[in-house]
Order: sequence, then structure tokens, then C-alpha cells
Amino acid sequence: GDILVTTEGALSLSSRSMSNKDARVLDKLNSWCKAFPEHEKYYTKVLHQLKTAIESTARRVEEFEFSMDRQPEDIAILCSDVCFLNSIHQQIELLLVHELDIDELYNTLVVMDQYISEVLILSTSEAMADLEKHSLDEEVLERIAARLCVLDALQLGLGSQQGFEDALSSIRQFSLELEDIVPFQFEGMCTDAKEKNLDELQELLHRIKGVIDICSGIDGFASENMRHNFQSLLDVIKERMKSSSASFLQTSMPSKNLLDCVLNGEEAGLGLNSLSAHAWFDDFLPEGISIVSTAFFLIDKKKEKKFGSNATQ
Repeated sequence: GDILVTTEGALSLSSRSMSNKDARVLDKLNSWCKAFPEHEKYYTKVLHQLKTAIESTARRVEEFEFSMDRQPEDIAILCSDVCFLNSIHQQIELLLVHELDIDELYNTLVVMDQYISEVLILSTSEAMADLEKHSLDEEVLERIAARLCVLDALQLGLGSQQGFEDALSSIRQFSLELEDIVPFQFEGMCTDAKEKNLDELQELLHRIKGVIDICSGIDGFASENMRHNFQSLLDVIKERMKSSSASFLQTSMPSKNLLDCVLNGEEAGLGLNSLSAHAWFDDFLPEGISIVSTAFFLIDKKKEKKFGSNATQ
């Protein structure tokens, strides 16, 4: 009796997966109960649990409406159900003797594989069309980021499953096409931005920074090349600010004549105004680094040293 209770418990614990060992243990439990009919309740109980699990899981899979708008948690449940049915199908030869209704499991899994693949192919086409039309629009990228979360959940859940080659191939194709087009378009954005006037750059830099932030939130998606292009753009803007602002140049390369230049020079005054108008640039620099704010801080310090603390007010 103790052996049968232990066997029944082992099978119940593995109810979300059926291994070859589980199938053979079920055979052993059946044989024991045939030899000792008074213990048949153990086999009957396990068989009922297994039948119920198969029927309810197959029903959930068949009724699941897959789309790229589903939450990753929903996809994880689907994958768990698919893995369970797949494990049953893998042991079908050993399980048929127990009169389980599992003949249609293979068709259920094939249909789901094809269904997922078709949705992914359509989603890939839509994403590419969005990117070609809107070129890294933040809303488009956010939708794509959400879809990639779904893909990650699918790949994590189905990656080791036999029979889901179509779905997994579509996942890889989706990722590859995005990894090609997004960095390419991003490089083009940065190149175009380098040709803009400083006054035109604030909104564009916000957009470019938004792209980096979104892509950085996706594992492995914000490539080193994208970060390099963004840094290169910042460096170009920095140099242009230096050359167009005499005060900025003097502050970056301090000289004895800095104060006179700032206070009396018309050209330097215009440079300071230009520098002040572009204070937003500091927002795009790494934390702890500022250029415009530092420039004005140094100017104030020099004025204070020359005229006292009231000079900076």
C-alpha cells in the first residue's frame, strides 16, 4: 500500500509534464492494481487526474487567441500548456494502453504551431511597413518593443519543444529583420542630425534619445553601433557649440582675458546668449557631466573673484 501511495504521489507531482519514466511508472501502477484489485483506486485516481489535465489543457490551447498584443504572462501559460501536451504526445505509444483520448493531440500542436507562425509573419510585415513609413517613430518602436517581449516569452517557452520549428523560425526572422533595419535607420537619423542647425536639434535629439532608451530596454537590441552613432552625434554638436560661442570657447580654455571678453566683447556677449539658449544640451550628456552649466559656473566664479559675491547676482 505504501508503495502505491508513493507512486501515485510521484505521478501527481509531475502532472504538468509526462516523461518516459512517468509513463513507465503509470504502467507499473496499473500492473500492481491488476494484481491487487483492492488497490485499484490509486490507478483510477491518477488516470482521472491525467485525463482531466489533458482535456482541459487541450481545450485551452485550442481556444487560445494568439496575437502580438497578448501579455507575456498569457504567453507563458500557453507555452506551459503546449509543453504539457507535447510531453504527452512524446509518450503516446506507452500511454495508449491506458485508453487516454490523445489521438488528436498531434493535430492540436501542429495547428497551434502554424497559427503562431502565421501571426508572426503578419506581425513582421506590419512592423517593417511601420518602420519604413514612420522611420523610428517612438510609438512604433514602443509597439515593436511590446511585440519583442511576446517573442521572448514564446522563445523561452517553446525553445526546447519538438514540432514548433515554424513558430521558432518566424521568431528568428522577426528579430533578424528588426536588427537590420533599426540600427540602419538610426545611423541615418544621426547622420541627418549632424547637418541640422543647433536651433533645430533639441526636439530631434529628444527623439533620438528616446529611440536609444526604448532599444536599451530590449535585451541585446541597442547595439554598440547605435550607441557609438549617438555619441558621435553629441561630439559633433559639442564642437559646433564651441566654435559658434566665443564665451564657451574661452570657458573651455580659460585665459586671463576671459572676464574682459565676457563683459565687454559684443561678439562674446552674443556667444553667451547662444550658449544660454542651448542649455538643454546638458540633458543629453551622461549623468554627472555638464558643459553649458559648467561654463556658466566658471564664468560666475571668475566674476565673483574679480568683483566679490554680489557680482554673480
